[in-house]
Amino acid sequence: MNTSVIEYARKNNVFDPLTYGALQERYIFEPQAAECGYERKTTFFSDLSIAEWYGIEDVKDTFKRVVAEWFSNAEYFTEFVLSLNWKSWQWNALGDMELSQVYVDLYYQARDMVLDKYKGADLSYFLETTD
Repeated sequence: MNTSVIEYARKNNVFDPLTYGALQERYIFEPQAAECGYERKTTFFSDLSIAEWYGIEDVKDTFKRVVAEWFSNAEYFTEFVLSLNWKSWQWNALGDMELSQVYVDLYYQARDMVLDKYKGADLSYFLETTD
């Protein structure tokens, strides 16, 4: 378990990972997406939230599974990259520099994969959405 995640959840009267994931989606992801004019397509943000409940290795495992299963879907994978970026800022603001840095590292890894492999409409979609 990630101590800072659990402490943050308990301060907000959340005591289980599924509720935590759902509330993260509702109160962090959705307002951020609305501000950018982005409409959610996946549950990646809550998936990452649930993973972080259990620890950094679970976040990394979630990253590996999403890359393996969703990299070929440019719209979904773009949302995953957005989620990594927004998670890095969230945890930076909350003072968990270790978790923030994990998200930063995963963000750059995913972004570089996209820039290396996506072409044409997929790359355009990624660049326009993440700009």
